[in-house]
Parts: sequence; C-alpha cells; structure tokens
Amino acid sequence: MATHKALVLEAFGSPLTLKDVSTPEITPGSALVAPLYSILPSHTNLLLTGAFTHIYPTFPPYTPGYSCVARVLATPPDATKLAVGDLVWVDPMVRGRDDPGAQILRSFYGGGDAASQVLGRGLWRDGTFTEKMLVPLEGAFVLPKTWFEERGMRMVDFALGVYVLLAVGGLESAKVGPGKTIIVAPATGKFSGAAVLVGLAMGARVVAASRSVEKLAKLEAFRGARERLVTVRLTGDEEKDTEALRAASGGNGADVFVDVSPSVIEGAMPVHMKAGIAALRFGGECVLLGGARAKVQMDYMDMMLRNISVRGKFMYEREHVDLFLKLIENGNLGMGVQGGRVDGLKCFSIQDWEKALSEAEGVGGMLGEDVVLMPNQE
Repeated sequence: MATHKALVLEAFGSPLTLKDVSTPEITPGSALVAPLYSILPSHTNLLLTGAFTHIYPTFPPYTPGYSCVARVLATPPDATKLAVGDLVWVDPMVRGRDDPGAQILRSFYGGGDAASQVLGRGLWRDGTFTEKMLVPLEGAFVLPKTWFEERGMRMVDFALGVYVLLAVGGLESAKVGPGKTIIVAPATGKFSGAAVLVGLAMGARVVAASRSVEKLAKLEAFRGARERLVTVRLTGDEEKDTEALRAASGGNGADVFVDVSPSVIEGAMPVHMKAGIAALRFGGECVLLGGARAKVQMDYMDMMLRNISVRGKFMYEREHVDLFLKLIENGNLGMGVQGGRVDGLKCFSIQDWEKALSEAEGVGGMLGEDVVLMPNQE
C-alpha cells in the first residue's frame, strides 16, 4: 500500500505528529494532488486545542490546513480539463454535489448541520498539511503557467488566495464596481485588507478606515490606490467617525459598507460598525463578511427611512473564483508584491512544522504578513 507523510491531529489538545498515512486512491470526480504552498493562519494552534469547536466544528483525527497551491499527480477518467502536471489553486470550500447547501471549509469548519458533516467527517475531512491529498475536480482551479514563466508572478502568493476570494465573494454579491464607493472598516487586517485590494481591482472608490495611520499608509501601495483610495483614521467616537467616513465618501455617503470584523470582537456592536452603517447613502448596503460574535443592533426607523439593506455572506461561490482568476488575467488584480501587498511571507518545510506553528503565532495582522507551510518543494 502506498503511503506518504502528513501532519495529523489525533485529538484536541494533543500535539501534531508527522507520520506515514495511506495515500488515497483516485475516485470518480476527484484528483490526487501534491500541495506545494499552504497558508498556516496565526490561529492554528487555538484550532488544534478545540477552542473554536462551538463555532467551527472539526472532527479528529484529521490533517489540518485548508487551502493550498498544488501540483496535479493523477486525474480520474471523468476529468475533462484537468491534467497531470497542472498547477492548481485548491479551494477549501467543499459543497455537496446533490445539496449545495451542505458546505464545509476543509479541516476548519466541518459543517453546521448533519448534511454538511457528512462531508466534514468523511472523504473531505483532511486538509493540506500533507504530501498528497484528494480534491474534488470542481475544487481544483488551474493557474496558467504563463503567469509564472512570463508575467513574473510567484506561486507562493496564491497560498493567500482564500483571503482575497472572501472579499471577491462579498463585494460581487453587493454588485461593487466602477462608479461605486465602498467603506471598508476595519481595513488593515488580512481579510479586510484584501477587501480594499479587491474593491480597487473592481474599479470602486474605496474608503479604508483603521485606528493605525501607519498601517493605512501601507495600503497606498495597492494597485489603483493613487486614483481611488481614501484613508480615514478611526477615533472610536461614533459621531466623529461617521462624519469622517461620510466626508471621505464624497459627502453623500457610500454605496456599500464592508465589515470584516475579526472573531475577537464580541458582545456589544463595535463603534466602527455603527459609524459605517450611519455613513451609508440612501439605499446603501452593509455587507457582513467577518467572524465577529457581536450583537448587531440597528435603529429600525433609520434603516427603514434610508432604505438600508444588510447582507451576510459566507465565503464565496464557484463563479467568484472564476472572477478572481479573470481579474488577475486582465491585470486588474495583482497578487503579492505585484499588487502592492506587504511582502512578509515566511516559508517552512513540513519537516519544520513546529517552527512554523511557533512563528505563525507572532506574525503581523496585515495581508502578506503570513506563514506558509511547504509539504512538497519543486
């Protein structure tokens, strides 16, 4: 029986182990790939303790890691496009083929209902911290070789694709595009920074808000920032922040407010969210993309009289991945330093996984200040 190396979590709270596991056999509708670059988020150690299972259930034993760039090793007889040797971005989102409402994020969110947990406990339980893995055919997106051979892109930058795709899904759902003005607050985290990047790539005017002037300044390097980015320093005073956001939006308010608040925010509704909604124009829309556990409380009459809509968006759909790739192909969106992102990636081999985990806990909060694990090296 063929085997390969993988990092395995046997039980919550137990240390990861790098061990030999059975190499899965190709099944119809799936491909075998070799992960090259996999994002290792700063919260990985907490996930491995089981601290988030009440929100994001997972089911040990399993291999962590939810997104990667990989090389295709083998394809099934029903593959019509994917070929051995292709470089692919592996989508962590897995959906039921007979029930699209059943969905998981591999090794991160094993599903919130019984149907989804069929996926999260079964064939798609294991993640990307492994030398070989099965992926659904529809979850392997080919990255053109010309991007790397002729246009100077780096494979490793696509390990951060999930950050950008969450923003693509949220902004496209709100029909963001040329002529629109959006507020992103906070705007200097990984997912929120990606929302600024994507908003500019889609042609919108972006108002980016944060408490950190230093971090806001780094957003000025994004493609399109010189023409369409305005930054606002948040003070924590709702009235002042509302006035500043509205003024930065041209005086009449923004079309869309994008909130990507992190999970550390809980309890009362944060001031930046109140200010962002208050700074919307008549008919504006609030899009919730983050992980905050705050209670969202809104003024009923104000929302009704101003025709304000509120939308929650979990991750993205397949068509959003296609749009993501088109934005890159057409030059609207740059990945990595080509797009002006902070260049702070730190890469580790799978054999150095302990160093990688330790390093990940101390990485910065901006997009590009990340740790990447390399299960295979080319």
